[in-house]
Amino acid sequence: MTYPGIFVMGAFVILAAAALTANADSASFMVKSGKAVAIIVIPDDATSGEKYAAQELRDHIRKITGAELSLSSEKLYSRENGPFISIGRTDLSRKYVSDEQLKTMGDDGYHIFCKDGNAFFIGGRRRGAIYAVYEYLESLGVRWYSPDYTVIPRLSNAPMPSHLIEYTPKLWYRCQWWNNGFTVEWLARARVNGNIGQFPEIPESMGGCIKAMHSCHSYSTLVPADPNFAQHPEWFAIKEDGKRSPHELCLTNPDLRDFMTSRVLSDLKNCSGKVENFWVSQNDGGMSACFCEKCTAERIAHGGKDKWSANTISFVSDVAERVKKEYPGVRIKTLAYNYTKEPPENMKASDTVLVEICGNFGPKNDDHEKIVKKWSAIAKNISVYTYGGSNYGYFWPFPNLYELGMQAPWALQNGVTAFYVQGTALGKGSGLIDLRAWLTARMMWDPSRDVKREIRDFCDGFYGPAGKYIVEYHDWYADYIKRNNLELYTGWGDGEAWRVWVTKDAMDRAEDIFHNALEAVKRDPVYLRHVRRAYLEVLWGEIMLTLKPGTENKAEFLPGTDVPAIREKANLFGEIMRENGYDHLAEWLIYKRGENQIDAAAQE
Repeated sequence: MTYPGIFVMGAFVILAAAALTANADSASFMVKSGKAVAIIVIPDDATSGEKYAAQELRDHIRKITGAELSLSSEKLYSRENGPFISIGRTDLSRKYVSDEQLKTMGDDGYHIFCKDGNAFFIGGRRRGAIYAVYEYLESLGVRWYSPDYTVIPRLSNAPMPSHLIEYTPKLWYRCQWWNNGFTVEWLARARVNGNIGQFPEIPESMGGCIKAMHSCHSYSTLVPADPNFAQHPEWFAIKEDGKRSPHELCLTNPDLRDFMTSRVLSDLKNCSGKVENFWVSQNDGGMSACFCEKCTAERIAHGGKDKWSANTISFVSDVAERVKKEYPGVRIKTLAYNYTKEPPENMKASDTVLVEICGNFGPKNDDHEKIVKKWSAIAKNISVYTYGGSNYGYFWPFPNLYELGMQAPWALQNGVTAFYVQGTALGKGSGLIDLRAWLTARMMWDPSRDVKREIRDFCDGFYGPAGKYIVEYHDWYADYIKRNNLELYTGWGDGEAWRVWVTKDAMDRAEDIFHNALEAVKRDPVYLRHVRRAYLEVLWGEIMLTLKPGTENKAEFLPGTDVPAIREKANLFGEIMRENGYDHLAEWLIYKRGENQIDAAAQE
């Protein structure tokens, strides 16, 4: 079934409705022929999440059909008012879903069904009913593709759900960081329920999130060198030269463990909102490791003098055991990263420690599968922290969408039930950013989805007639890399890594494909703007291939460069960046007009 006339912020597309409302001809209705025929009923003790679910359903149905659904508390509802739409844990729902069944849904699971012409959206009382409503709205054709672009179908009928849907996400923690200009509304609709401390939390009034305190590199925050290094030098690591470092900790020191426990308890006591994860984790960069006799002996006892994770797990487990006496629902979260990636031997992590294993995970990496299995043997709770793009170059052409989409399914297949993908982080804007953020959120929510179908859904809805060309660009480029045995990698520590696969042949072909894409949408300003965003990475590649390496903010062209043509492309790149408010070229490189290599190339 298709609905011809779907309104998309001034544009029209055709989008297939999902099976949830497939039998509309024989179904009962919320809205029929543009008139509301049912009433939304919420529990008398409705949670903020259940209230928000009702609000989201009401608002979207009004945008879809023009009809306003009435809203009532359960005590004021009478069956004489007509069919009802039960949102959340109403007494009306108890006949069909027991308290025991409701508990199995956790915070995020839900049941959607219709009985005697009435609809039920019931789930976990924080977010379950919200997610149930989103499932239903997507079945009508709603798509929240990006924070600034939503597909809203224009329909005269809104049928009740046609069949039972029961769903509880396999990944209980789903978090991502893509600089797509995310809002809390978009994160909630994308079913991202994690928080990493660096971006705004989804408020409890919208279902909340799994809140974390501090960032993933928290030792220096929790035990700052000033004034502690002067007052308690014994808390800090002894390095190989026998000197203490003010930036690293001696994790076996008992007084440090007491201080860390008291700091965690104090922060939890003084924080606002419900904290579920608390980061106690190594600093970034080099080895936050201690070579004192006690730390060294602990490592030797648990795998060898280089088994640095032994000190980490011993330390955080001790803190976790003491914290859980007062806060049994709080997990102490720590990284298995860099020098701590290999787990210790003959040691178990506390059952309230959450180990987040960090690396470039995915279906092509056997070593990471082995590491996950090793950690699973010693830790009850593990998460995967993976990378989806390169922070060394936000606009590197990076045709890894299929691998990116398969990361969450890979994690689940290997027994991981908490997942975080760090894409391009700080600032706003990067190559194909809208597609990447949408795809990873979709696959975390339901890892059984077909990645290619999800990509095509987005491209058709977000790029319109140019969607097929964006798919062609990615598929051709991914095949080009495979055929030429090129290595595509994030380039941590290597800002020139892109030169392996960004070749003149690749950019020439990409330019041809984008010429067709831009031509296909030249009369539609919305789609044209979206395609221009995607075109940025091709422009970047074409420009950078003509500039001498290492010239930083200068533009020294290589011999044979068609300088006028490249100046035109560089001017277009800057124009599109400013048009979309994009403000970074890399994590460490802010985009300021006139202060970067591409703008320099645009100058006469």
